[in-house]
Amino acid sequence: MIALSTRNQVMDGNIKFAYTVKDEIPAYFYGFIPHSYPSFEDFLKGVKTDLFWAERESPNAKIIQQNIREKANQMIKEKELYEVLLVNSDGLITEGSRSNVFFVKGNRFYTAPVYQVLVGVTRQKVLECLSELAFPIIEEAVFSLEISAYDAVFLTGTSPNVLPVNCIGTSTFQTNNFFVEKLMAKYNLMVETYIRSQKT
Repeated sequence: MIALSTRNQVMDGNIKFAYTVKDEIPAYFYGFIPHSYPSFEDFLKGVKTDLFWAERESPNAKIIQQNIREKANQMIKEKELYEVLLVNSDGLITEGSRSNVFFVKGNRFYTAPVYQVLVGVTRQKVLECLSELAFPIIEEAVFSLEISAYDAVFLTGTSPNVLPVNCIGTSTFQTNNFFVEKLMAKYNLMVETYIRSQKT
């Protein structure tokens, strides 16, 4: 991947790695993909999302489901959203189209269990930070009809890190939630500490 970046003189962005097997012959592909990093204002004011009724096959595996991806991207573009949240046939919000999602009520943090989502590294690190902060973690998906009962919502992922959500459709949420801000500070410190450790 370093060679790909160097040869193309691209130092910022996201790289996609795809692996497939056809007729017992493995093949792989590296390439740049469109990326969207949140702005400083996004972290302060939060981002817009909406609900998207779809569920991935084998959510624990990072399998390309082009139909879902294309429809999600189309909805994001048409409604000028940052992300869409996937809702399954039971009406449960599982994850974002390219992120994980957490809901907050008081000091309690709710997120879908591992069998319903693609378990990202950022999500795991967020869970570690929440444990260190002694904030309760409830691994259960939130019903789409009950989102108004929650105080705050945020996304996690490689690009967004811990990113507040200001609305899901017409439902609005706090973006200066005390508990989310404590988590963001903890997560950012963890990242900074890791980066410093790699420079020594």
